[in-house]
Amino acid sequence: MPKFVVCILGILLFITPAYANQVWYVQAAACLKEKCINTYRHYIEALGLDSQVQHNQSIKNTFDIISHPTRDRSQAIAFVKKINADQRVRVKAKLEEIADLVYVDLGHQSNEKQAAWLVNFANFIGQDYQLEFSFKLKVERKFSVKILSGPFLTQESAYEALLKIREIKDFSTAFVVSKEAE
Repeated sequence: MPKFVVCILGILLFITPAYANQVWYVQAAACLKEKCINTYRHYIEALGLDSQVQHNQSIKNTFDIISHPTRDRSQAIAFVKKINADQRVRVKAKLEEIADLVYVDLGHQSNEKQAAWLVNFANFIGQDYQLEFSFKLKVERKFSVKILSGPFLTQESAYEALLKIREIKDFSTAFVVSKEAE
């Protein structure tokens, strides 16, 4: 057997196990409404392809930074002016009202360390204005539904299906994903 053929066979034997447990899908769309799900599945099935629905939930934490309420409106306004002018931070502080109280809202951060740093910084500056800051965790849950075609046993067959699926205007941004076989 020629050395070239032996070399190719060796490479194929080495690579094949990496894909042995893989299946391929085409993600055609993501939806939030039942009508969209049914319509998109119908489009895929009309092409002679299998369709699936995958429900997803993502959780995103954000940290809202606000002062404790105060009755001293003038001090709160002065603080807002000072921190908005400070070049060390990039926040857009604003004054919020609740009945006869006001508080300063410094917005939100997506990172807890950044939120803690901003609270400490605001508390340092806020001492002169009798303001104290803290952050509150806000959990955002997002639900979505992915419309998939597949599974395909080879990447080639998934890409062939992708070409068919992209012919549908609503699926022009479809793409191929791989997953471990179950």
